Amino acid sequence: MPGKSLLSSVLILVLAGFFGCQNKADQERIQELMKQVYEEQSREKADPPGQMLAGKRLKKEKLKGANLRSAMLAGADLRQADLEDADLKGAMLLGANLSGANLVNANFENAMLLNAQLENALISGANFKNTAFLIQDQIDDACGTPKVLPEGLQAPKGTSCKRTTMESK
Repeated sequence: MPGKSLLSSVLILVLAGFFGCQNKADQERIQELMKQVYEEQSREKADPPGQMLAGKRLKKEKLKGANLRSAMLAGADLRQADLEDADLKGAMLLGANLSGANLVNANFENAMLLNAQLENALISGANFKNTAFLIQDQIDDACGTPKVLPEGLQAPKGTSCKRTTMESK
């Protein structure tokens, strides 16, 4: 981040010199703008690198609102996990088991869902924009009405999930 601020500052100073902004008021205004740019950039949180969770057993985990951007979740066991409001943008969920998971309002934008299992997963409000390898059969196995689906896919016909838990058996 400081590199960008320094570059912005230098650019502002060069342009100010080029356009003849040499009086004290102009220089103070330029310094104020540079300070604002630096403060804004320092407040922004960079996305953490994608977490390596491939093959992890996360069954019934409470991951509500989790930041799983660009996470590697290939083969992960996320059965009945609570991923409500989780950010899975760009995540790799190849072969992940999301059966019975709570995916309400989860963000799967640009995620890869090749062979991911979504049986009885609650996908109401979920964002599947530009999701790769998601097919209608996977959606039909889930329930609820997603917010966004890739072009050509439709919401599942069933809206309620058959909830079966180990405790009820």
